[in-house]
Amino acid sequence: MEVLDVEEEERRRRMLWPEGEHLLFKPGVPSLADLCLDYVADCFQQLEGLDRLPVTVRQQVFVKLSRSQKINDMTLSLFLTANSKGACPFVEVDFSSMKWVSASTVIQLFNPYTLLHLNLSNCTQITDEVVQAITKESRILETLIVSNNPNIMDPIKY
Repeated sequence: MEVLDVEEEERRRRMLWPEGEHLLFKPGVPSLADLCLDYVADCFQQLEGLDRLPVTVRQQVFVKLSRSQKINDMTLSLFLTANSKGACPFVEVDFSSMKWVSASTVIQLFNPYTLLHLNLSNCTQITDEVVQAITKESRILETLIVSNNPNIMDPIKY
């Protein structure tokens, strides 16, 4: 049996476990919540409704679906029926580069009391009338991005 002094024991411990490293955590490993959200986003077509999910989880699933460009009329209807008021209570909606987004979709998703950031860049079906309706109705909208839309004549004024 080897007897170690305190300094030697501390030196060996630091060799095995350098400062800042932990046994069960490594940077870049997704959390269990992220894995579950990824699973829900991957199997989204099999869901019957989102009524049981909290609003924050619905928003995270929506963001994951929009980033992977998996939103269509069916998935959108699930989000709209999950909220009793009709409009989604999201803080941020990013439709950038989704050419299929229609004016009616944007109007359905728009909630003037919760939406802070809306990105409609490269959405070719959005017109000046839709943008004017959004800016007129908005109570708290901070960011509205409408760049690269051929149907918007003067994006600078928005």
